[in-house]
Amino acid sequence: MKIVLSNFTVKMLFPGYVGLDLIEEAGRTCYKSSINGASGISSAYDFIKRHAIEGGHESMLEHVSVSVLVVCDLGVSQEWTRHRLVRVDDDFMFDMEWNPGVSAESSRFCNYSKEKFGSNISVIDIRSHLKNPESAEVWLSACAFAEKSYFRMLELGESPQIARSVLNRSTKTEMFLTANLREWRRFFRLRAVGESGKPHPQMLEITIPMLKKFKELIPVVFDDIEI
Repeated sequence: MKIVLSNFTVKMLFPGYVGLDLIEEAGRTCYKSSINGASGISSAYDFIKRHAIEGGHESMLEHVSVSVLVVCDLGVSQEWTRHRLVRVDDDFMFDMEWNPGVSAESSRFCNYSKEKFGSNISVIDIRSHLKNPESAEVWLSACAFAEKSYFRMLELGESPQIARSVLNRSTKTEMFLTANLREWRRFFRLRAVGESGKPHPQMLEITIPMLKKFKELIPVVFDDIEI
């Protein structure tokens, strides 16, 4: 059994400044306005801050998407996709939620007894979140038993998609998610800031550093979201 840490990798479609130029161009289409004075990153930064962030005209942010590869456990993975669709009416967003494109590691087709997986089940380490040191032994024992049961079912001739039923929620999975910047803003408000309730600790260990990375890579768009 392998014990791994949750992590993420940001995959950007456009470098930050190129994305800002695209957002500005889209936004100026609405107002039929032209760039006066400064151009490039300075113009885009000011325009987006004034209209998209402070003015709430966030539809222009939908023209730039960012993909992220996330490694987490099965339990937390469900929270990344447990949201409703976006509904828009006359540029006003009702019940704005999160609707990413998702490609996820499939335990139906992945046979973890194979060499490419090291003939191991991988689990996400939760020990830093435990209150009682003795809980670590309980958790480790449960994960080891799940792995043993999984491999035994494969030995008995069951397929991976059936044998996976004995795996616990600590089992590692990977997800490739793509969403536009407007959706990412909403996601971070929910899952990093906790506007609708405190997020799960294992979610926070991914989303807080991820939000910091987004702030670094994409100027102005996420500056107003405070952790």
